[in-house]
Amino acid sequence: MQKPKITEYLDGDIKVYDEVFTPPELNELVTEVASWSYLYGEVDDVDLPPTGMSTGDYTGTKTFNSLWQFLEEYVPVVHKSVLKRSHANIFAPRELANYHVDDESDNAWTFMFYANNSWDINQGGETKFITNLRHEYNTTGTEYPEIIAIPPIPGRMIIFKSNILHTATPFKDFHRFTPTIKFVPFDPVIHTEGPLRLAMKETYPWRKDK
Repeated sequence: MQKPKITEYLDGDIKVYDEVFTPPELNELVTEVASWSYLYGEVDDVDLPPTGMSTGDYTGTKTFNSLWQFLEEYVPVVHKSVLKRSHANIFAPRELANYHVDDESDNAWTFMFYANNSWDINQGGETKFITNLRHEYNTTGTEYPEIIAIPPIPGRMIIFKSNILHTATPFKDFHRFTPTIKFVPFDPVIHTEGPLRLAMKETYPWRKDK
């Protein structure tokens, strides 16, 4: 793991991390992610059908441990936040997804890893973000969506506020794998069962006391 190159969008509401893994490290993670079991499908909106396929929780895997270590070292914005969910999505070639938000809170964050070894600009696979409407699904009048797209550069990771409307786009010829970790702020009233909190090792079930 190497120090990342960081690019920011929307005043830091979207951060992109590149050049983190060496080719052998990336290939090991990509291979593991492709080996997991996936079930149909992920529901982005209760009024829309499921899309893609998804794993359950993948804590305890090498991929989770690598991403968690990266978050500890380089992503302080979510330090002390609570792990809401970990899962990985897969989209088949040319399979379309829906726009959605992951959480309506302005303090929730979504972290995502592009688990692919190669990419070509004509393959697609970008994550698209609507930058001006946030979590408004239906718009009227003259305020039209403005969209930016983050391409799936191999090994790239991104973190973004979970209330930004976004969608996955498929690759033209390959399956698209994206392990994801979602965070919410710690709330002592809600989180009473010993939640897993980033950068607080005393909450880690795998910690080793020395």
